[in-house]
Amino acid sequence: MPMLIFCHVFPVLERLRASRMSFVVKWTEEATKTNEAKLKSLPITTEKIRQASEKDKTLSRVRIFVLNGWPRRDEISPDFDVWLRKKDEMTVESGCFLWGTRVIIPECLQQYILELHRGHQGMVRMKSLARMHVYWPGLYQDIERLVQSCAPCQAMQTLPSAAPVNPWAWPSQPWHRVHVDFAGPFLDQMFLLAVDAHSKWPEVIPMKSTTASNTIRVLRSLFSRHGLPMEVVSDNGPQFVAEEFSIFLKKNGIQHIKSAVKHPASNGEVERFVQTFKKAMKKARSDEGDVRLKLDRFLLSYRTTPHVVTQETPAKMLMGRELRTRLSQVRPDLGLKLQQKRAPKKDRVRMFEVGEQVRVLDLRINADLKVV
Repeated sequence: MPMLIFCHVFPVLERLRASRMSFVVKWTEEATKTNEAKLKSLPITTEKIRQASEKDKTLSRVRIFVLNGWPRRDEISPDFDVWLRKKDEMTVESGCFLWGTRVIIPECLQQYILELHRGHQGMVRMKSLARMHVYWPGLYQDIERLVQSCAPCQAMQTLPSAAPVNPWAWPSQPWHRVHVDFAGPFLDQMFLLAVDAHSKWPEVIPMKSTTASNTIRVLRSLFSRHGLPMEVVSDNGPQFVAEEFSIFLKKNGIQHIKSAVKHPASNGEVERFVQTFKKAMKKARSDEGDVRLKLDRFLLSYRTTPHVVTQETPAKMLMGRELRTRLSQVRPDLGLKLQQKRAPKKDRVRMFEVGEQVRVLDLRINADLKVV
């Protein structure tokens, strides 16, 4: 009668190695390119993320599990439960971990990602921006603590909102209806603000004089870049009710819609942006640079962050593409990879020495087609 031998359970890693041959990951080329593109969306490089992930005590073990297969829940520490729940959604691209299309940031680099609050965006907008690019356990709690500990942000808390008004109809095309208004005197000057109702794309133009003629000059320059809108919405300021301004719009086939008198909420599309613009500039008073530099930083950040209404960035809604920012530095350059693949091999490249005699084809005019 054969003897039954009871063996101890193999260690976890031994079983993982045994099952490695049967662990097959089916991943399409499109998904791989998407993951690699997401790695270009951070202010730190892909190489730094890869090196830090290899040194991270937790992620280094997670890497083994992702590549070789996961053990049973009772065979690993409870610290890995948060990763075990995402095991079917995690991949490794260019040495970096991704959950879906979001890059998993090691603990030692998380503070660099949170430095994106330098633009003093609110808690909701920071979470929306982080949701596009990065992930780590407790990310949203870290953002909340950061914003709550920011003195300028807490000092500029928004007052309770007023009663809701009837909303404007959302245009189906970009640059169909543009809302305009003046902000100031603010920072020793006036600012003309324009917001596209479809894409939420903002324009801010500093102005020393806000006469009707100067307002027309600025809008003409703005329309030369984006085209003529169908409608322009403004309040009843002296610049907008002037006959010169009315003639300018009529000649260009633009309908002028004026908001209700003493009711700025009627032009709420740009009025809300006026509040956002002023708060951001006040928060940036202690930052380095002049007003123009701070304004450019604010506009780039606003235009490349998903809007709470459209869930898309204003740049993509208006231009159909994302603008390149500092967050784009860590994405692998797919064009460079393709260029390297298409580059000619060294053994096929013809090399010549200085002074070496060669034969060339004579293509000069009136010359016989011959090799000389």
